[in-house]
Amino acid sequence: MKTILLATAAAALFAAPAFAQDAIGSVGVTYSNPSIEVAGADVDADIWTVDGTVAMPVQDWTVTLNGAIDYTKAFGEEDTSGAAAAHLTKLWTSDVRAGAFVAANGIGTGDTVWTVSAEAQKYL
Repeated sequence: MKTILLATAAAALFAAPAFAQDAIGSVGVTYSNPSIEVAGADVDADIWTVDGTVAMPVQDWTVTLNGAIDYTKAFGEEDTSGAAAAHLTKLWTSDVRAGAFVAANGIGTGDTVWTVSAEAQKYL
């Protein structure tokens, strides 16, 4: 999964100069440290997430890249998972955007789950 995420980041880095004038995006970082009592024992967890998204116009299309890395430490276990996706959409009418995407998700077991699908959005 790390390879997929790094490859996506590298592709975005090399493509960035061509799209830099109109690209928009965001980066987020979250952290939580919940503490609960289970069967008379205190259980603590550490959870953090780093995610980012960038959208770039390419002629009539919009390329959107997004990814996230999650880390969880709880019940004596640690898990790191990641996800990355690339979307290609187009505004077909003044209020309908449609396209497709491909995503890869590392589920913490060393396996990668791939998703390929169509997507559509109606603006109200």
